[in-house]
Amino acid sequence: MNEAVARSVSQQFRQGTVEKKYLALVRGGEKSFGAHSGIITDRLLYNNGNGQVHRDGKKAITEWKLLASSVSCVSPL
Repeated sequence: MNEAVARSVSQQFRQGTVEKKYLALVRGGEKSFGAHSGIITDRLLYNNGNGQVHRDGKKAITEWKLLASSVSCVSPL
């Protein structure tokens, strides 16, 4: 990625015109979750690339939903 592209992508994140999506494989069946979807709001503070929940951090919002569940994992981790 060159400098111009990096600036453009950074600006798009600041303006909220792009979003990140993650897919997570979590051990446990459907009963491991209290709901099928939810929103997590915390303040995250980053130091040397490591993030932690901190009252002085930047507000972060994560919307999640359970897509599927299984009591056994068929995919090796």
